[in-house]
Amino acid sequence: ERAVAIAKQICVALSEAHAAGIVHRDLKPSNIMLIERGEQAEFAKVLDFGVAKLEGSDITRSGAMFGTPQYMSPEQLRADVIDGRSDLYSLGVMLYEMLVGQLPFSSPSAVGFITAHLYEKPPALSREVPPALAELVHVLLAKDANERPPDAATVAAELDAALTGRSRVGRRRARRRLLRSAVGMAVLVSGIAALTGGGWLLWRWRVEID
Repeated sequence: ERAVAIAKQICVALSEAHAAGIVHRDLKPSNIMLIERGEQAEFAKVLDFGVAKLEGSDITRSGAMFGTPQYMSPEQLRADVIDGRSDLYSLGVMLYEMLVGQLPFSSPSAVGFITAHLYEKPPALSREVPPALAELVHVLLAKDANERPPDAATVAAELDAALTGRSRVGRRRARRRLLRSAVGMAVLVSGIAALTGGGWLLWRWRVEID
């Protein structure tokens, strides 16, 4: 519950930034400050927009890479055009770390982290994490930005739902996996049927020749 509460507050800050067309690009624990605010014992403030970038602008050198490799999205590491979904990937890394106690990937070098974020699948979360919440974390860590939630407001809503097992993002991903499995099975069955039919026709042809 604590991890979700912190992540939701980060989502609120990201929603404001993204609505203004600003991508943070260096979202990491050291840029999140937890303070007391009114009756809230832990209020999350997102700090250090020093490497933030306006969407569609070219205020930095073309092809330059800014950020912290442990938390950077695959598209950011490739120096591709990025939008708010890149920050959602970084949020996914932080949420994984809050829930598990360690980063999804480990490496002694920046190159190792870059390779992992580009190509490796993150390990499963602890079984103590609610399945729907674990599924949401993996959706946030999707290599393809199009497979992540569209915006921070959606993530905030899904975080609440995930604690009660009602995450729509998780269910959609599960349905996609089921559909892919069904298609794969259909192709396999069709292939077996074709081979069987071909074998029977060959047998009939040999019988007729004999």
